[in-house]
Amino acid sequence: KENENSREHSDRRNAGLFMALVEPQAPVDVTFPLSVENEIQFLASRDGLLAGLETRAASYDLRQQHHKDSLREKTARNTDRMLELLMAAVKGGKTLQEARVGIAIAQFKALGEAEQQAAEERARRKLQNMPAGQRERMRERMAEMNHKEQVELAAASSDAEKEAFVRDRYKPSTHPPHELK
Repeated sequence: KENENSREHSDRRNAGLFMALVEPQAPVDVTFPLSVENEIQFLASRDGLLAGLETRAASYDLRQQHHKDSLREKTARNTDRMLELLMAAVKGGKTLQEARVGIAIAQFKALGEAEQQAAEERARRKLQNMPAGQRERMRERMAEMNHKEQVELAAASSDAEKEAFVRDRYKPSTHPPHELK
Protein backbone atom coordinates (compact mmCIF):
# COMPACT_ATOMS: atom_id res chain seq x y z
CA LYS A 1 0.00 0.00 0.00
CA GLU A 2 2.77 2.44 0.94
CA ASN A 3 4.68 1.59 -2.25
CA GLU A 4 1.52 2.21 -4.35
CA ASN A 5 0.98 5.61 -2.69
CA SER A 6 4.61 6.51 -3.27
CA ARG A 7 4.38 5.53 -6.96
CA GLU A 8 1.10 7.46 -7.38
CA HIS A 9 2.70 10.52 -5.72
CA SER A 10 5.74 10.20 -7.99
CA ASP A 11 3.52 9.83 -11.09
CA ARG A 12 1.52 12.97 -10.20
CA ARG A 13 4.71 14.89 -9.49
CA ASN A 14 6.26 13.76 -12.77
CA ALA A 15 3.10 14.63 -14.70
CA GLY A 16 3.14 18.13 -13.22
CA LEU A 17 6.83 18.58 -13.94
CA PHE A 18 6.35 17.16 -17.44
CA MET A 19 3.66 19.73 -18.27
CA ALA A 20 5.88 22.51 -16.90
CA LEU A 21 9.23 21.52 -18.36
CA VAL A 22 8.45 19.76 -21.66
CA GLU A 23 7.37 22.39 -24.13
CA PRO A 24 4.83 21.43 -26.78
CA GLN A 25 6.25 21.32 -30.30
CA ALA A 26 4.48 21.71 -33.63
CA PRO A 27 3.35 18.20 -34.56
CA VAL A 28 5.16 16.17 -37.20
CA ASP A 29 2.90 14.65 -39.83
CA VAL A 30 1.86 11.10 -39.03
CA THR A 31 -0.67 8.71 -40.49
CA PHE A 32 -2.15 5.52 -39.11
CA PRO A 33 -1.00 2.88 -39.07
CA LEU A 34 2.25 4.50 -37.99
CA SER A 35 5.39 3.85 -39.97
CA VAL A 36 7.96 1.67 -38.19
CA GLU A 37 10.11 4.75 -37.55
CA ASN A 38 7.20 6.78 -36.14
CA GLU A 39 6.06 3.85 -34.00
CA ILE A 40 9.52 3.52 -32.43
CA GLN A 41 9.78 7.28 -31.88
CA PHE A 42 6.29 7.44 -30.38
CA LEU A 43 6.99 4.55 -28.02
CA ALA A 44 10.36 6.09 -27.12
CA SER A 45 8.98 9.59 -26.59
CA ARG A 46 7.58 9.21 -23.07
CA ASP A 47 10.59 7.27 -21.84
CA GLY A 48 13.05 9.65 -23.46
CA LEU A 49 11.30 12.77 -22.21
CA LEU A 50 10.92 11.44 -18.67
CA ALA A 51 14.55 10.32 -18.55
CA GLY A 52 15.79 13.90 -18.69
CA LEU A 53 13.00 15.31 -16.57
CA GLU A 54 14.60 14.63 -13.17
CA THR A 55 17.81 16.35 -14.25
CA ARG A 56 15.97 19.46 -15.43
CA ALA A 57 13.67 19.43 -12.41
CA ALA A 58 16.64 19.35 -10.02
CA SER A 59 17.27 23.04 -10.71
CA TYR A 60 13.91 23.88 -9.10
CA ASP A 61 13.80 23.82 -5.32
CA LEU A 62 10.13 23.09 -4.69
CA ARG A 63 10.45 24.41 -1.15
CA GLN A 64 10.87 27.91 -2.59
CA GLN A 65 7.67 29.67 -3.58
CA HIS A 66 9.17 31.50 -6.55
CA HIS A 67 10.17 28.14 -8.09
CA LYS A 68 6.65 26.80 -7.57
CA ASP A 69 5.22 29.98 -9.11
CA SER A 70 7.56 29.67 -12.08
CA LEU A 71 6.59 26.05 -12.70
CA ARG A 72 2.86 26.84 -12.41
CA GLU A 73 3.33 29.67 -14.94
CA LYS A 74 5.19 27.36 -17.33
CA THR A 75 2.49 24.72 -16.94
CA ALA A 76 -0.25 27.22 -17.80
CA ARG A 77 1.73 28.52 -20.78
CA ASN A 78 2.46 25.00 -22.06
CA THR A 79 -1.16 23.92 -21.60
CA ASP A 80 -2.35 26.93 -23.62
CA ARG A 81 0.27 26.25 -26.30
CA MET A 82 -0.76 22.58 -26.49
CA LEU A 83 -4.38 23.61 -27.01
CA GLU A 84 -3.32 26.05 -29.76
CA LEU A 85 -1.30 23.36 -31.53
CA LEU A 86 -4.12 20.82 -31.29
CA MET A 87 -6.68 23.33 -32.57
CA ALA A 88 -4.49 24.33 -35.51
CA ALA A 89 -3.80 20.71 -36.44
CA VAL A 90 -7.46 19.69 -36.31
CA LYS A 91 -8.54 22.77 -38.26
CA GLY A 92 -5.81 21.86 -40.76
CA GLY A 93 -7.30 18.42 -41.38
CA LYS A 94 -5.57 16.22 -38.81
CA THR A 95 -7.34 14.13 -36.22
CA LEU A 96 -6.73 14.84 -32.57
CA GLN A 97 -4.88 11.54 -32.31
CA GLU A 98 -2.63 12.40 -35.27
CA ALA A 99 -1.90 15.75 -33.62
CA ARG A 100 -1.15 14.26 -30.19
CA VAL A 101 1.11 11.56 -31.56
CA GLY A 102 2.77 14.09 -33.87
CA ILE A 103 3.43 16.42 -30.93
CA ALA A 104 4.89 13.58 -28.84
CA ILE A 105 7.23 12.64 -31.70
CA ALA A 106 8.20 16.30 -32.23
CA GLN A 107 9.00 16.65 -28.52
CA PHE A 108 11.07 13.48 -28.76
CA LYS A 109 12.95 14.83 -31.79
CA ALA A 110 13.81 17.95 -29.77
CA LEU A 111 15.89 15.78 -27.41
CA GLY A 112 19.61 15.37 -27.89
CA GLU A 113 20.81 12.65 -30.23
CA ALA A 114 22.21 10.46 -27.44
CA GLU A 115 18.93 10.69 -25.47
CA GLN A 116 16.96 9.78 -28.59
CA GLN A 117 19.15 6.80 -29.40
CA ALA A 118 18.99 5.43 -25.85
CA ALA A 119 15.20 5.79 -25.70
CA GLU A 120 14.75 4.27 -29.17
CA GLU A 121 16.84 1.28 -28.16
CA ARG A 122 14.68 0.74 -25.06
CA ALA A 123 11.54 1.06 -27.22
CA ARG A 124 12.85 -1.50 -29.71
CA ARG A 125 13.53 -3.95 -26.85
CA LYS A 126 10.02 -3.40 -25.48
CA LEU A 127 8.53 -4.04 -28.92
CA GLN A 128 10.60 -7.21 -29.36
CA ASN A 129 9.46 -8.49 -25.96
CA MET A 130 5.82 -7.58 -26.55
CA PRO A 131 3.68 -10.52 -27.66
CA ALA A 132 2.84 -10.13 -31.36
CA GLY A 133 -0.89 -10.23 -30.68
CA GLN A 134 -0.62 -7.39 -28.19
CA ARG A 135 1.40 -5.26 -30.61
CA GLU A 136 -1.17 -5.82 -33.36
CA ARG A 137 -4.07 -4.99 -31.01
CA MET A 138 -2.32 -1.76 -30.03
CA ARG A 139 -1.91 -0.82 -33.69
CA GLU A 140 -5.52 -1.75 -34.48
CA ARG A 141 -6.89 0.29 -31.54
CA MET A 142 -4.90 3.33 -32.63
CA ALA A 143 -6.11 2.97 -36.22
CA GLU A 144 -9.72 2.46 -35.10
CA MET A 145 -9.60 5.52 -32.83
CA ASN A 146 -8.11 7.57 -35.64
CA HIS A 147 -10.78 6.42 -38.09
CA LYS A 148 -13.54 7.24 -35.59
CA GLU A 149 -12.13 10.76 -35.19
CA GLN A 150 -11.87 11.16 -38.98
CA VAL A 151 -15.57 10.33 -39.31
CA GLU A 152 -16.56 12.70 -36.51
CA LEU A 153 -14.42 15.54 -37.85
CA ALA A 154 -15.69 15.01 -41.41
CA ALA A 155 -19.16 15.80 -40.05
CA ALA A 156 -17.93 19.10 -38.56
CA SER A 157 -19.01 21.87 -40.90
CA SER A 158 -17.09 24.73 -39.33
CA ASP A 159 -13.92 25.59 -37.44
CA ALA A 160 -16.11 26.30 -34.41
CA GLU A 161 -17.36 22.71 -34.44
CA LYS A 162 -13.77 21.45 -34.78
CA GLU A 163 -12.74 23.64 -31.83
CA ALA A 164 -15.61 22.20 -29.78
CA PHE A 165 -14.42 18.69 -30.74
CA VAL A 166 -10.91 19.47 -29.44
CA ARG A 167 -12.13 21.20 -26.27
CA ASP A 168 -14.44 18.29 -25.52
CA ARG A 169 -11.55 15.81 -25.70
CA TYR A 170 -8.50 17.76 -24.54
CA LYS A 171 -9.00 18.37 -20.84
CA PRO A 172 -5.76 18.96 -19.02
CA SER A 173 -5.84 18.94 -15.25
CA THR A 174 -6.64 22.29 -13.73
CA HIS A 175 -5.16 21.22 -10.40
CA PRO A 176 -1.38 21.48 -10.06
CA PRO A 177 0.37 18.67 -8.21
CA HIS A 178 0.64 19.14 -4.46
CA GLU A 179 4.33 20.07 -4.77
CA LEU A 180 3.48 23.13 -6.90
CA LYS A 181 0.76 24.55 -4.64
